[in-house]
Amino acid sequence: MWKLYFGRGLTAPLDDLGAQGTRPVHPELLDWLAVEFIESGWNVKHMVRLIVNSGAYRQNSLVGASLRERDPYNQLLARQSRFRLDAEIVRDNALWALSGLLVTRVGGPSVKPYQPAGYWRHMNFPAPDLEVLGRQIGLPPGTLHLVAANVPASQPAGLRRPQS
Repeated sequence: MWKLYFGRGLTAPLDDLGAQGTRPVHPELLDWLAVEFIESGWNVKHMVRLIVNSGAYRQNSLVGASLRERDPYNQLLARQSRFRLDAEIVRDNALWALSGLLVTRVGGPSVKPYQPAGYWRHMNFPAPDLEVLGRQIGLPPGTLHLVAANVPASQPAGLRRPQS
């Protein structure tokens, strides 16, 4: 959760807190957050509220000369980090804030995105039926704009995304 709000986790490899990973910069904070999460009954909403109301999250992101000299990579969290939004957040913001089309209801039937008439005609598919698209592994053709926002590949599971 920490990575979602600060751009990076409390440890360098997010998926290795063991002996092979790097030591956390703030081990006491990591332990305290873990205990708080357990004691809250694994309540994600409680943890989000705790993080976004913290002094570390609410700091200014401007880098002064003294901060740049003492902590150039912001490992001590003396300022808020600046980072790009993930592809899913960009998509949701476009659907919700810009167009009002985001459906927040969970469940329901699948939704086929709008395609202009004749869109698939020139794609040179081997079969006239488009059922083949349901079995593809890569990104659907209508989501290629998310590549610019570093949308993750659908095949491997991973905790880190490349940043462009």
